[in-house]
Amino acid sequence: MNEATPAAGRGRVRAILGGILVVLLVVGCATSGGIPAGTVSPDSLPTDVARNAPDGSISINARGVGAAFERGLLGVNAPAWIGPDRLRDPNFRKRVINSGVTMLRIPGGSWSNSYDWLGCEQQDAAHCFWTWAARPADYADFLEATGLRGMWTVNVNDTAQKSAALVAYFNGDPSSTTPIGTDRNGVDWGTVGRWASLRRQDGSPQPVSIGMWEIGNEVYGAKSSAGPRCASFGWEDAWTCDGTDYVAGSDQHDGFLAIRDAMRAVDPTIQVGAVGLGGPQTDWNNFGNKVIDGAGTSLDFYVVHDYGFGAPASAQDVVKRPVQSWSDTMHRVRSALDSKNGDRTVPVAVTEYNIFSVGGADNGALMSAAVDALYVADTIGQMGATGVSTAALWNLMNGATQSGSDYGMLDPDTMAVHPSFFATLLWSRFGDQFLPASVGFDEATVLSAYAGKKSDGTLTLLVLNKSPEAISAPVKIDGGAATYSGTVDAVVASDLASADLTFNGHQGDLDDPSAFPGQSISVASTFDQTFAPNSLTLLSLRPSGS
Repeated sequence: MNEATPAAGRGRVRAILGGILVVLLVVGCATSGGIPAGTVSPDSLPTDVARNAPDGSISINARGVGAAFERGLLGVNAPAWIGPDRLRDPNFRKRVINSGVTMLRIPGGSWSNSYDWLGCEQQDAAHCFWTWAARPADYADFLEATGLRGMWTVNVNDTAQKSAALVAYFNGDPSSTTPIGTDRNGVDWGTVGRWASLRRQDGSPQPVSIGMWEIGNEVYGAKSSAGPRCASFGWEDAWTCDGTDYVAGSDQHDGFLAIRDAMRAVDPTIQVGAVGLGGPQTDWNNFGNKVIDGAGTSLDFYVVHDYGFGAPASAQDVVKRPVQSWSDTMHRVRSALDSKNGDRTVPVAVTEYNIFSVGGADNGALMSAAVDALYVADTIGQMGATGVSTAALWNLMNGATQSGSDYGMLDPDTMAVHPSFFATLLWSRFGDQFLPASVGFDEATVLSAYAGKKSDGTLTLLVLNKSPEAISAPVKIDGGAATYSGTVDAVVASDLASADLTFNGHQGDLDDPSAFPGQSISVASTFDQTFAPNSLTLLSLRPSGS
């Protein structure tokens, strides 16, 4: 994936994941730490989903047992290069809120393994490479102002006590006398209250309460200097690329277990995840299996990154990949986790995903085109379908490559919305649970659909038409009301490679989506609906009389 700033950059190599099958539902429930207490294996999902529909129709079971739609799937990475001025900008904050995202992963990707949180907080050039970048205080202020949840990726090279002090900074009480302790380098990190008081001094009196933490970013890709078995093309500033050492630590470095223990001593409610793999767990010198074996019951969640392509690909190849890949990807991950955890189901968090692992591979600028909206929307649906509990798109604001490709949801100069913005926007209106649905189309290449339900009884149907032709399909609602009224929100492009999208007929910048309401409709329990070519369509249907 290209982790270039708007001012610089080339990418770094990433592991590529793949697969072949699909299912449509997930079960989970939230905990105070911000992730589900448990998810289900693809093998245990309902079997009446997306099967046996008459060709060319969509059926919704309104009385079906609906699985939760996890709002944690609507996360996005917010790299520190976005900077404090942008994070304080009220218009930027408004756009982030309007996107429908629910969680920010910070300080962003590979920067995490080089980001000295205390040095950057104090803008100490001797310890912070980027004194102009966002500080922890800037993130705290942004999270408070927007009401979004935060997820922090800890520098894997830091000591356990320094990492614990960061938890104290965000989550601690200034009056707390709980000691953090002295680290392996002889530094006494004082008490929780010391770092919570620094947060209060920086402008956030109340705890920000970040509930999810992961230790390191893509540690398996450490640079070759980290060890003899590390890849010659390694990109991460990590002290090891070995899964066993990453978990257990060494004579010179704290590992996942020690860092997690120190962090949870400050706040026992937090969830701490370890870096894993989405491909075969034997890849990268058996990294995934080593992490799962070594972390044991201390693995609060397992981190996966997923990029569809590492080389140029056509829009047609891109658009079918989510449906074709996720069941196989999650089967690999769940099989490895379940084999070592017995009855305990370890949640999976996909903390980075997008189309291309390296920005330079996107020579058609597809991540700035309509196909990215379809790819991200389908990926969110398939992640929810296959048991992912939390996800974060790469990324919120990035900058364009020479080809015009841009990972970001928002333009770094104008804040104009990019196609992926529409994917989270529509999913944010989807509802609280999935409903069983049957789809009589080739879901990978033609039309995929996700049915849902809101707490007020409104039914939703999110349909992705990936074909160049308009599709008119009969929609049947079984077990529901006789008639419905509601709205149709539609995002449409002339073709998959087009960067010009319309939202409810509006083309151009989208400051406030509510200014462009969807089409009003009234329908019976069986009705025909036309889905425009290259489109995302969300039907929101209220039972008449409700």
